[in-house]
Amino acid sequence: MAAALCSWNISPSQADWRDKLGTFRVGIVDGGRPVLEARRAKPFAEALSKTLSMPVEIFTASDHKALIDAQMENRVEYAVYSATAFSAAWVLCKCVEPLAVPIAQDGSKSFRSVLIARKSEANSLFGMRGKTIAIPGAESFSGYILPKYLFGLQGLDLESGAWEVRDLQTVEAAIATYRKKEAQALFGWEPVKRSTNSDSVLQSQSTFSLLGKTAGNSRIIWRSPEIPNGPHTVRNGLDSEARALLWEFLDQLQVSNINAYDAIAPNWGGGFAPVTRQDFQTVIDLVEGNSKLTAAVGPQSPQTNQKTQSGLEEIAGGEQKKSP
Repeated sequence: MAAALCSWNISPSQADWRDKLGTFRVGIVDGGRPVLEARRAKPFAEALSKTLSMPVEIFTASDHKALIDAQMENRVEYAVYSATAFSAAWVLCKCVEPLAVPIAQDGSKSFRSVLIARKSEANSLFGMRGKTIAIPGAESFSGYILPKYLFGLQGLDLESGAWEVRDLQTVEAAIATYRKKEAQALFGWEPVKRSTNSDSVLQSQSTFSLLGKTAGNSRIIWRSPEIPNGPHTVRNGLDSEARALLWEFLDQLQVSNINAYDAIAPNWGGGFAPVTRQDFQTVIDLVEGNSKLTAAVGPQSPQTNQKTQSGLEEIAGGEQKKSP
């Protein structure tokens, strides 16, 4: 035991939470490539092992639902989620807290749903009555699920027939339909930068920026509240020393070990920012209000569990394949 403690450079008094855990497990969604994704994340695990002074393993899950199950069952201490998957995990067990969110290369750490319309058509959803709204898929969070929920809170049902909602399945098809004037409006998304005027067109990765020349005749007529990027999370009850070490590690990772950073946040490029559960309240409320999702706390019957898993598949999604 003394030799083991010496090898990790910690004293017996510091070892309590490390002894209880034995190995610190980091959960990620593997997208059907468990071996490849575990190998890709290895530099992150190795760097984190040095910081925590204990073994670190990568746990790969086939989808967010499986990752939520693993965290609920205490099989992982740390998990990387989408915003919707984290919210589902919180609703189900109240056993997980966000620690940090990745920052995009343009400096944004959150995004918003937007409704884009031609300037000649309308300046609000009310003005869209009888018009056609293109969406990039009924399962798109920013492109339909979130705006549908938020408009519903105001008594506006997007499926009421007051306007035609055309599901084009993909972002590219929705934009093409709008550009060809076969739709008068389009749901999309935009990243949020604090330094940017909220009334102006935002960064190059927004739906608006993909409209090309059509953007000149268009404007954003509605924006949702900010939704944080998908968080890195820890289980409730994790020792405060471990939490402090984890945040310091993430905060410095892009500078201290770029290989480890790219291994866990390959498509972001801007480091990490702190986040709280309250920042996700809009999404948590959406998940809680969904009739297919039950608050599964404690023992469940098979029927309840089946209903819960079905809800998770719909709300959290199998994989985070698309933009927000």
